[in-house]
Amino acid sequence: TPVEAVAQALNEGVDFSDKEFMNYIPAAVKDGLLPEARLNDAVYRVMRDRFRLGEFDPPEMVPYNKISPDVIGNDEHLQLALKTAQEAIVLLTNQNNFLPLDKSKIKTIAVIGPLADIFIEGGYSGKVNNPVTPLQGIKNRISAGTKVIYEEGVQINLQARSRDSDVPFYSEEELQKAAAAAKEANVAIVFVGTTLAYEREGYDRPSLGLPNDQEELIKRVLKANPKTIVVEINAGPLTIPAVKETAPAIIEAWWNGEQGGNAIADVIFGNVNPGGKLPYTVYASESQVPPQDEYDVTKGFTYMYLKGQPLFPFGHGLSYTDFYFSNLKVSSNQIKASGMVTLSVDVKNTGKLAGDEVVQLYVHDVESSVKRPSKELRGFERISLKPGQTKTVTLILPGEKLAFYDEKTHDFIVEPGAFDILIGSSSEDIRLKTQLTVVKGN
Repeated sequence: TPVEAVAQALNEGVDFSDKEFMNYIPAAVKDGLLPEARLNDAVYRVMRDRFRLGEFDPPEMVPYNKISPDVIGNDEHLQLALKTAQEAIVLLTNQNNFLPLDKSKIKTIAVIGPLADIFIEGGYSGKVNNPVTPLQGIKNRISAGTKVIYEEGVQINLQARSRDSDVPFYSEEELQKAAAAAKEANVAIVFVGTTLAYEREGYDRPSLGLPNDQEELIKRVLKANPKTIVVEINAGPLTIPAVKETAPAIIEAWWNGEQGGNAIADVIFGNVNPGGKLPYTVYASESQVPPQDEYDVTKGFTYMYLKGQPLFPFGHGLSYTDFYFSNLKVSSNQIKASGMVTLSVDVKNTGKLAGDEVVQLYVHDVESSVKRPSKELRGFERISLKPGQTKTVTLILPGEKLAFYDEKTHDFIVEPGAFDILIGSSSEDIRLKTQLTVVKGN
């Protein structure tokens, strides 16, 4: 019941929630499900933070009131927004090193797509001042004299919509205009994806594909000009196997903030070497996704239990340079449940450009009494390397990170036995491997 759910949440350490707490805490206490001592504990922490923020003080006593609204969107903030957007971008594919583009050799660029000239703030975002759209970002970064042709191609919903199936948001005339623009240009950039009308809290996407005929737009543009970059602007994964096979480059740019347009252009033109990694699995098809009423993660959910090969694996992200992993060392080949080991690996930038790499540590329980993940992320570190530079990355692996939740004892346990230690650039791109043994004892 709601009363029981609220009591359990509080008893497990949740101090604050929405109207459910307000509605059901009194009954939970009255029914003996929630001790008053635990309620007082939660109230103390919530009120302590509100006191520290000055909510109950006269405005003139609150130091935060002396900060002028003029600081919002200042140069320091804009630079941070730009850096954040740059570092978040993921290069999904880059056939034959198609990117970065040499803008000095480009006379005409076609910027196409329903998301090319709009800004998507994302859910629960604050107000922004003068956000940079992808189209504006391209214009900000191109060489003087370069011509930019813009066509929307297809439309996309910007507002919340019904759960009815998509209706066409294009006309043949608009698609032909987009193809003609692409044909006229040296290179085309297609901006596709989703808006809050398609994915947000409390709304399940009806499909993992691109909505509103955007794949048809990509197909037409690629046919008109094979030198086409596809940029995804979205939140959740997009299953686009046909685009992966045909487009020379795909960039995952996300809903990436007020400086997102400039950041995308920086990656396309090589001002920034992309180093972002996927924080989720992009499924190859919707058939890989278990039913939505299945709550057992081991039945095929996430990279840990995925059945078959993904379109793009968890942790994936390419670079304009290459990295070589070597010299994996472990402080001990044995560990106790209460202990820890230190791992180190050398990473060298063997390419011609400076770039970032994210060293990822995965573990796999070789033989377990219960079903365990095929691999499980247990550490990572992002590093920046100049051409030819080598850095040693050190990662700590506590024994408790080898644990699983045992439904019989209702506790986390670490079983003795062998664990594979996997170091790589993604969950599928494992470069080095060793083994660690968990021994009995504390």
